[in-house]
Order: sequence, then structure tokens, then C-alpha cells
Amino acid sequence: MKRLLFVGSITFIVTMLITLSIVNASGFEMKLESDKDIVKPGETIVLTASIQNIDTPNEGIDLLLASISYDNNVFENIETSDVKAVGQWGGLLFNPDNNKLILERNSQTKENESVFQITLKAKDNIEVESTNISINQAQSTDGNQDINGIDGSIELKTQKYYNKFYIIGAIAIVIIVLAIIGVVIYKKKKGGN
Repeated sequence: MKRLLFVGSITFIVTMLITLSIVNASGFEMKLESDKDIVKPGETIVLTASIQNIDTPNEGIDLLLASISYDNNVFENIETSDVKAVGQWGGLLFNPDNNKLILERNSQTKENESVFQITLKAKDNIEVESTNISINQAQSTDGNQDINGIDGSIELKTQKYYNKFYIIGAIAIVIIVLAIIGVVIYKKKKGGN
């Protein structure tokens, strides 16, 4: 009886390990690309999200669920109209309250391809030197099993916003200093004559 219980337990553990290794072998990666290298205050940038390195024993994937993460101090809130499906992907549903989206494809694919684009508008007052945007919690299915994706992210440099009052104040100080120097030089020349 003990031997039967031991063999049954070992068989169960080996079966679970094989199943887990097969499930964990499937996956894909998310990639983000930007149309601009530097984010400037008030400008709009377009990011393209792609799927790559799809690994599944079946025909491929035809559904994508993901979440978009970005710095709300750098960009305006993303609206539904700011996200669009590209290529053979469609049926886009985007929730601006939690930045989650779902897309579908009419046939399965294992090809590296663009999936959707995001249009982001930078705020007028950027106070950081760089910002990170990511696609995370990506999931898909090949019809038989759920497949987890590897997050994709991009770091972009930003052009800092300088408060107009600081700039005007600095210019005023320079003008005052130049005026004082001019008065001192004028008095020396007048006093020397």
C-alpha cells in the first residue's frame, strides 16, 4: 500500500512538472517603438506596439490583452480615440479608466507584427529628464491555453519645461546688471574728462 502511494505520488509530481514545463514554454514578447526620440512639452508622439518571438505549439495567437503604463506627470490621459489597432488586428476595446485593452485577429499568427498604436500628448510642464512607457500584463491564447507575454517598454528623453517667470526674471537680472555696468562706465568716462 505504501509503495503504491509512493509510486502514485511520484507519477503525479512528474506529470505536473512536465505539464508546467510545457505551459511555461509558450510565450511572446511585446515591443514598443516611438516616432520621436525626444518628448517636448505640448508635442504629440505616436508609439507602435508589436508582438515578437511568439512561441506556441499551435497555429499561433489571435487575441491580446494588455495594460499601458505611462507617467501622468508627463502625458495627458489616454482616451479611447488615442489607441487604434493596426495591420490585421481589430476589435479594439480600450478602457481609459485603467488603461487596459483587448484586441483580436481574424486568424492566428506566429509572425512578428505591429498590433496597435498609442498617441500620447505631452503636458506643457515636463519636469523630468526621461520617461518610461510600457506594455505590461500582456496575455494571449492559442485556442488551447493561455499564454503570458513578456512586458515591453521604451524610455524616452524629455525636454524639460522652464517656467516663463524664471526665464523673464533671469533676463531682467541680466539687463539690470548691464545697465549698472553701463552707468559705472559712463560715470568713469565723464569723471575722467
